[in-house]
Amino acid sequence: MKLYAYLTIFVFIFSFYSVVLATDYTNSNFILRNPAITVSGGRSTTTNFEFYSATGQTAPGQSSNTSFTYQAGFLYFDVEEEETPASGGGGGGGGSGSVTFSGKAYPNSQVFLLKDSQIAQTTLADQDANFTVDTRVAPGDYIFSLYAKDYTGKSSRLISFYVKNVLGKDTAINNILIPPTISKDKREVKKGDTINIFGQSLGNAIIKINIETPTGSFSVNANSDNLGKYSYVLDTDLLALGEYRAESQVSFGGVTAISAFVKFTVGNENILEADTVCPQIADFNNDCAVNLIDFSILIYWFDKPNVPAELDLSPDGRADLVDFSIMAYYWTG
Repeated sequence: MKLYAYLTIFVFIFSFYSVVLATDYTNSNFILRNPAITVSGGRSTTTNFEFYSATGQTAPGQSSNTSFTYQAGFLYFDVEEEETPASGGGGGGGGSGSVTFSGKAYPNSQVFLLKDSQIAQTTLADQDANFTVDTRVAPGDYIFSLYAKDYTGKSSRLISFYVKNVLGKDTAINNILIPPTISKDKREVKKGDTINIFGQSLGNAIIKINIETPTGSFSVNANSDNLGKYSYVLDTDLLALGEYRAESQVSFGGVTAISAFVKFTVGNENILEADTVCPQIADFNNDCAVNLIDFSILIYWFDKPNVPAELDLSPDGRADLVDFSIMAYYWTG
């Protein structure tokens, strides 16, 4: 039954995300054949090992056209490690270490640090969007994730890191760039009218908005103010009827961060986004969306005891396939 459960969750993940295959990796304990570089984080286990994947792109390399440049590959960040004495007297012994994350979010925004899908710390970015947050951990392997909330309360896309804490060492992960948020004022816009695309990112920055059309794509630029707020009014007069997707991106210090995407339709009437009802179920972090952040929270509790009541969607006292099925029904992306 447990094998069936894991396979079902595997199918659930791959219903939303695509993969490509890579080469084999081995050590003295296991062979990992053709690992997938996923666009979302994940965890795979057997009796001999655990394998984690971070939120990343689907394939390495760079692609470009006249509208955009796409750079992809494994996530990597500058990591500095500074050795500190282990607790206790000489001769070794156990000792916790600190993990520090620093970078840029949005001016005066709240930044959340998750450890193994649970909120470990929160902090406020300063007026220049700089943030630093740390936590102490015992020796072991951890999945840390970061996201920020903008001035409307919307959460950014989640970014994740795998950290192996070595005895007596502190770890610093720097140059992090939190992806922008993106929203729109209509879920359907009448052809010929305008739709406002907006969000928050770095202050006084150029925000590139990539728009995927039914037949291709194009990009426009918006300028954020000193609070990081940006807005672009898109005229749909020349756009064809159909469904569109938009995402925003920002670059700083050689790092580019891309938002989640939003969908809108160019049709025959205006339907305001405010008329869209937020999901009342499975939105664990209350950002009016059921997405990867909520999935990562629920999957941490899969097949574990003492599941918090607010995460037990069934409710039947455990996080199992029934809960994931409910989440899939309310999924917004």
